[in-house]
Amino acid sequence: MAVLNKIRQRSLFLIIVIALALFSFVLADLFKNGDALTAKSQNIVATINGKDITREDFLQKVEAAQRQAGPSATSTQVMNRVWEQEVRQAVMETQFEELGITVEKDQMRDLLKTALATNPQFLNEAGLFDENKLNEYIANLKETSPVGFEGWVNYEKSIAANGLQQNYFNMVKAGLTGTLAEGELEHKLEGNKVDIKFVQVAYSTIADSLVKVSKSDVESYINKNKKKYEVDASRDIKFVEFKEAPSVEDENAIKAQLEGLLKDKVEYNQVSKANENIVGFLNTTDNEGFINSNSDIKFDNRFVFKSSLPTAFADSIYNLNVGEVFGPYKDNGYFKISKVIAVKQIPDSAKVRHILLPFIGSQSAGPDVIQSEAQAKATADSLLTVLKSNRSKFPDFVKEFSSDQGSVEKEGRYDWHAYNTMVPEFNDFEFEGEVGDLGVVKTVFGFHIMEIEGQKNKTKAVQVGTIA
Repeated sequence: MAVLNKIRQRSLFLIIVIALALFSFVLADLFKNGDALTAKSQNIVATINGKDITREDFLQKVEAAQRQAGPSATSTQVMNRVWEQEVRQAVMETQFEELGITVEKDQMRDLLKTALATNPQFLNEAGLFDENKLNEYIANLKETSPVGFEGWVNYEKSIAANGLQQNYFNMVKAGLTGTLAEGELEHKLEGNKVDIKFVQVAYSTIADSLVKVSKSDVESYINKNKKKYEVDASRDIKFVEFKEAPSVEDENAIKAQLEGLLKDKVEYNQVSKANENIVGFLNTTDNEGFINSNSDIKFDNRFVFKSSLPTAFADSIYNLNVGEVFGPYKDNGYFKISKVIAVKQIPDSAKVRHILLPFIGSQSAGPDVIQSEAQAKATADSLLTVLKSNRSKFPDFVKEFSSDQGSVEKEGRYDWHAYNTMVPEFNDFEFEGEVGDLGVVKTVFGFHIMEIEGQKNKTKAVQVGTIA
């Protein structure tokens, strides 16, 4: 209540201070940071409210914002947006500290519940949010995917930041909408008593014909009471919505176009001035090239289990022989034709241990990483040679060389996890190899020295090529 009283008493002053603070931080930091004006420090983009923003940190946030915004936003727009967010965050954090505003555990749970209320992954059979499913998801993510868990932590931080801002804005709103003057007036209206006698003569008792109002009377009245008739500029907008939805004829045309891709055909080549045989989808041996040339969804060469296929058509596709085609069928806003390209038996889960050696430029590389890609590969090959003759050194090599802190305490081990859980190259080695295989695999995180420790439940998996 003390904080709200301060806000009520100084509402106008508070608004002016917040507005000036945003501008003053920028100017003040320019003059305080002499390096920024003299180019002494090329690594500091700015100092906002005493906090240095490094070039690497700023560019990483710009890159992440660019990926989120997509091609519709220019680099300048994204950079300005990130800069405004940094200034805003610095100003707001100062206000949070002065007022002692925090997001406690109970409120954090409520914020996550609100944000994920419609996510089917966290709903129970009754369609209601299930907190146990959320806890299970976070625990599993922490156990199996350090990168995914780090992303979840950043997501929680953004939710908490939004919650802090909402708490602050609610306090400001409460302070501005209920003033002491309003409270005093309400008290007087309820408590003060006055005896009044009056006579009322209704306008309706006077005939309109008895009152003459000239145009000059109207103009004079309006000129004397201009403030009563002042209004804000406004617009009256009407719009028509045209929904772009395909007709039956459109859908039949798309299906006919897909069916036309199945069989071989002869086409006249304007360049060679001769007829050419065009191999269809049924007979082509270059499935990837054919799909990428004709489909809106590019070719995915990964094998999948039946559970990963479209539910309504899973049986029809999964039971095809190699080379057979199913479709056209409608799925998720597309008409599709699917072809089984290959079949193999793949475990549904595996257990591995690994040693991660990052290199400069890899996704997991920290500021202490100094090895080039070639040097990291040479180190991985050397360690592999030693391990092939003495695998008992694996735990020691994990502690000494591995940068994957999520698995170091477990001797580099990732216990049983499902197919397609890891990045593609990592996943292919552990599920397409055999138990006991030892080798070096390169991923976006660096070079992994991997050993397959176990596999379970080999099941039929299919490689499906789909033209959508």
